Amino acid sequence: MVDQQTDQMIDLVNSWSEYLLNARGNSANTVNNYKRDVLKFVKFSLKHRDQILTRDDIEHISLTDFRSWLAFERNQGLKPQSLARSLSGLKNFFIWVEKNYGIENSNISSLKSAKIQKPLPRPIPTEKIQEFLDLVSIDNTKPWINARNLAIILLMYGCGLRISEALSIDSDYSFINEFMLIKGKGGKERQVPILPLVRNAIKDYLDKHNPSKRQTRFLFIGENGKKLSPKVIQNLVAKVRVSIGLPESITPHAFRHSFASHLLENGANLRSLQKLLGHSSLSSTQIYTKVTAKRLLEVYNKSHRPKRLKN
Repeated sequence: MVDQQTDQMIDLVNSWSEYLLNARGNSANTVNNYKRDVLKFVKFSLKHRDQILTRDDIEHISLTDFRSWLAFERNQGLKPQSLARSLSGLKNFFIWVEKNYGIENSNISSLKSAKIQKPLPRPIPTEKIQEFLDLVSIDNTKPWINARNLAIILLMYGCGLRISEALSIDSDYSFINEFMLIKGKGGKERQVPILPLVRNAIKDYLDKHNPSKRQTRFLFIGENGKKLSPKVIQNLVAKVRVSIGLPESITPHAFRHSFASHLLENGANLRSLQKLLGHSSLSSTQIYTKVTAKRLLEVYNKSHRPKRLKN
């Protein structure tokens, strides 16, 4: 009986995660994180309430139960950002259960996570970009892999793509046009201009790689011929950043941050940048104005230090 009750909740969570992935268009990574968080809550409920959590129990979970779960996660060392994500996922799950099964729990809506001050994006200094690209071009002994990696980095820095967007481009995509159509978060599409430098890098990759090894429809492949894993580029960036003395904050996503920050520094307007990045809200784009202002202030302070008076 216990196994059946457990399976019932797991089936419910699986159905919800499939809805997020297929109907809502959330990324697989986001869905997996949400799913893991909800299953952790189910597991916690077993210990906390000393009984299996079933579908019928959902409406009887008290505010104290929810708060105990948050306190438990906090004591486990969960960071505020991760805790906020866990709560968001759990709330989404309860909303879905209410909509699809008519089981309501108003207690969870009373839970509020602490406001998190998001750290400002940290772009790569412009003087380090070329040095980074040069090392990427010679990192591997296989020319086609170097060409592939350089093309991906340039898509993120030259076009502002997320790593997931770059790795999801189809192999039969035509790069003749000046713009390419990118499908971003939630299936939202946007047009992104392709710089000649980026187009040439992609052409170089296509000229050097062996198409007979391809086992997928995606443009960028690994040595096994299948779609390239983001981990490959993450490891590459981590390796190169150490070589040129960049901080740990420099991840593949930092190239997208750099794309946005450097455009603003050179006079781009926020509305145009919003479209290029595919942000639904302008407030998401406005964070880069803070980055630019901070950088300008640093440059100003460095250039205008008061000179010490001679005695």
